[in-house]
Amino acid sequence: TQAYTLSLHDALPISYEIGSKNELFGRNLRFNVSAFYNDYRNLQVDSEDPTPYLGGMTNIPKSHIYGVEAELTLQLPQGFRIDANAAATDSRIDSHAMLLDPYVAQTINRMFGIFTPADLANRAAAFQDVHGNELGRTPPFSTTVSLAKTSDIGSAGTLTAFVQANY
Repeated sequence: TQAYTLSLHDALPISYEIGSKNELFGRNLRFNVSAFYNDYRNLQVDSEDPTPYLGGMTNIPKSHIYGVEAELTLQLPQGFRIDANAAATDSRIDSHAMLLDPYVAQTINRMFGIFTPADLANRAAAFQDVHGNELGRTPPFSTTVSLAKTSDIGSAGTLTAFVQANY
């Protein structure tokens, strides 16, 4: 057995960000843009074990994520507003860690049943070293756009209705 001591510094990410925040045209247009780099140590990720129900969390000793993001808010006449944001990211696991993705484990369980020989064999095959992989649930691109309309409804206050699309 090997003893390991985790210091607070080992668990904290080192984050870098540079960007610009702008309000233009009498504060009717807000445009923010930034680039970031996050260097993680011992990032906890959801994982499974090859044996069903023995999973939980796995520490990824070293990983990073970087990207750019932009936000735009445009205030229009008659209470209309457009909000948009977009982010492009990339990530990598920089160290060796063995894990089984929980979504993969669930799919295997549904396909073969739980504790069957095929279930255990497929879970064992899916339990792998994730070194060099992307971090899970980190989309390379995401965006949201919405159109909102705020209306004054007298003494009751205001009503805001909006339509939103996400990718």
